[in-house]
Amino acid sequence: MKKDKIEISFIISMLIFIVAAFFFWNQSKKVVVKDEIPYNESGYVNYKVYLDKNDYYDRDYLDEGMQYISSIIDYVEIGYNYNAAYTDIKEYDLYKNIVASIVVTDSDDENKVIYTKNEKIKDERVNVDDLVVNDTLKIDYKKYNSHVNSLKTKYGISANCNLIIDYNLVYSSKDGDIKDSKKMTVTIPLSKQMITIKKSEPISGDGTYTIADTNSIYNYLMLFFALLMVIFAGVYLIILFVRISNKINKQSKYDRFLNKVLKEYDSYITQTKDESFLPDKPVIRINSFKELIDVRNNIDKTIIYTKLSENSSKFEIIDEVIYEYVVTREDMEK
Repeated sequence: MKKDKIEISFIISMLIFIVAAFFFWNQSKKVVVKDEIPYNESGYVNYKVYLDKNDYYDRDYLDEGMQYISSIIDYVEIGYNYNAAYTDIKEYDLYKNIVASIVVTDSDDENKVIYTKNEKIKDERVNVDDLVVNDTLKIDYKKYNSHVNSLKTKYGISANCNLIIDYNLVYSSKDGDIKDSKKMTVTIPLSKQMITIKKSEPISGDGTYTIADTNSIYNYLMLFFALLMVIFAGVYLIILFVRISNKINKQSKYDRFLNKVLKEYDSYITQTKDESFLPDKPVIRINSFKELIDVRNNIDKTIIYTKLSENSSKFEIIDEVIYEYVVTREDMEK
């Protein structure tokens, strides 16, 4: 009983170490605030619509916010402006990407896309000291408009057509603490007599950028404790395994035989404390328990088990005669 209590305590301790390991593991992934950096940013898109020579406009381009006659548009000039300042941060990796996408959708449902075509206009990585972006882009309106008009004419379809210009900015500080991305978009309708150009809202903001750190001393310390708990749990598991193995190995063949028989054939066996009730009948001694089971199966009688001593036991079946099998520790160990 004392040994059983020791093994139970080992199991409980092992479970406690496993739970503690999970706790420290979760704590090791906890985000620690490393620093808070004040910042401000602003960004906007502007555009001008340049015209072909015509009899009605006495200027080369029209300003934004108007409606435009598509047949006299030469090109659209788009300006992208963005700047951001983070206190005490001076070096950045900046990625600039511009993609022009023709999107043709069902005239009754703009969510149903009929045709798309993407064109990468700019793809650039630069190192800069300050986050100040001023880029100008010329969009050949005639080229894109002609492309979708040809598509609609060839297949005789009615559809909504747009040219979407996405300007993507992705930047990070040299030390990797600051990371952010911005997108500015201009949408130019195609294949229409009159068009209205749309652009994304200006970017404006200020505040504090919080630098999260999952590689602090705290995180490593929690990870160390988690590993330590796993080691302790492993040690207890090994000790428990060894103790159980030793207990099994210490059992004699005689004890293992009795445990197995009484468990496997429990429905066939009735245990008694003495043999005083046995009738006076001839006794046939059986050489093995297997043969006794064969007898039992043939005559369908209960097997009576009697523990004679710590070192011997008897199994009997009562019929016209008594079938008897006696097993001893000494015989089993031979």
